[in-house]
Amino acid sequence: ATKIVTVNSSSPISGASSVCVGQSSTVTNSVGGGVWSSSNPTIATIGSASGIVTGVSGGSVSISYTTGSGCAVGTSFSVNALAGITGAGSICVGQTTSLTNSIGGGIWSTSDGSIATIGSSTGVVTGVSTGAVTITYTTSSSCETTAGLTINASSTISGSSSVCAGQS
Repeated sequence: ATKIVTVNSSSPISGASSVCVGQSSTVTNSVGGGVWSSSNPTIATIGSASGIVTGVSGGSVSISYTTGSGCAVGTSFSVNALAGITGAGSICVGQTTSLTNSIGGGIWSTSDGSIATIGSSTGVVTGVSTGAVTITYTTSSSCETTAGLTINASSTISGSSSVCAGQS
């Protein structure tokens, strides 16, 4: 007896294996016409026809591709979390403040070093001149988060520098 068996084509998923929260990346499969799915859409969503993965929250998911003939392949996919920048929203010229991010090991930068400087590893900002800058924190997984910072003019106290007892 003879039986004809059809072997359907299957190939691995290719493309990025991670994305940052709020960002998108495309995964592909050389076998066309299939359907994409995510094991947990609260961590990552994927366009069922497009293969565009969007990070929703930090964690890992399984991304699957099922061909029209029912063959399925999967891959592990990571969504890198972002944490907001905490610290003062404004300082005066000549003052310093420390900004923090709960995800350690990243790099700090400023949009304009003539207005404010920042220690790339410390997050210590120094006001240089009046204006507004954008402070960026880039994690080791290349995810970025930003915060605005205003540098105000310093004020000086004027008036007499001495007074006699009983006078004002």
